Amino acid sequence: MKIAVIFGGVSVEHDVSVLTGLSVMKNLNAKYEIVPIYITKAGKWLTGNNLCDNATFEGNVHGCECFFNPNDGKLHSKHWFRTEKTKIDCAMLCLHGGLGEGGGVQGLLELCSIPYTSASLGASALCLDKVLTKLICNEAHIPTLPIVWGKMGKICDRFAASEINYPVIVKPARCGSSIGIVSVENETKLNDALESASQYDDKLLLEPALSNFREFSVAVLVGEKIEFSRVEEVVCDGFYDFDNKYLNAPKRIVPADISQDIHANLCDIVTKFCSLVNVFGCVRFDFLLADELYLNEVNTIPGNMAFYLFDKSFSKLLSQ
Repeated sequence: MKIAVIFGGVSVEHDVSVLTGLSVMKNLNAKYEIVPIYITKAGKWLTGNNLCDNATFEGNVHGCECFFNPNDGKLHSKHWFRTEKTKIDCAMLCLHGGLGEGGGVQGLLELCSIPYTSASLGASALCLDKVLTKLICNEAHIPTLPIVWGKMGKICDRFAASEINYPVIVKPARCGSSIGIVSVENETKLNDALESASQYDDKLLLEPALSNFREFSVAVLVGEKIEFSRVEEVVCDGFYDFDNKYLNAPKRIVPADISQDIHANLCDIVTKFCSLVNVFGCVRFDFLLADELYLNEVNTIPGNMAFYLFDKSFSKLLSQ
């Protein structure tokens, strides 16, 4: 069985995606034949056995250019004066952010009749967009923080007319890995924060910055039924921005010390969301707990497939 592992991508989360892809290829069961597909930051698609090796990414990355054709089910790779065709049984998506996590690659694979891991095209696009996720939650009466959203020219007016007060969190609507997220204490810093976030997305949102809160994550494997991982609590100094996530090594408590009522509430919210949105495969749900439990974000392709949250080896998790 040939598994195409697709990683990299035209995204600010490119480097995180490379780490996930390499980790997945290292832990896939030997019964599978791995076909690595690396998407460069410029959008070029490459394949080659060298792309399974961590050392390849320490310098200039080389490989054979490759592509898919509609209704073909095969990977076409260019080798000098010939094009080699490889039947792909399934694509393992290790792409974070951008069109890789947001539905673009999913749509391509559907056109090419190639099964893939992760959520469907529509669910991927919805979950990557924090605004759409929250609007769905509001419709379904799933607790989530209130937001103001829009582009640079309109969001300040909407914020002024809203009931949200400082301090606030500024976020790009369609970025993961906590990239571009800024905490703002007062009006003088708001424009700078919006300018910073708009470097990553022209769709922005503001939400209240909580105090005395806790952060939790749970991953699920969604197939015919939902399998829950252990719940994790993330403890860091300040809010969970990019630096605290990747540079400052936050304290992770697994399993989290929470009551049975909170655990049951968390599982109920996840189950309800999964019944509304066609998520599939490994999905991570992030929560905030203050006066009540709020669904914060849904990650349809979590970093390293959130394997450390499951009470099983990475290899066994991938084989499911």
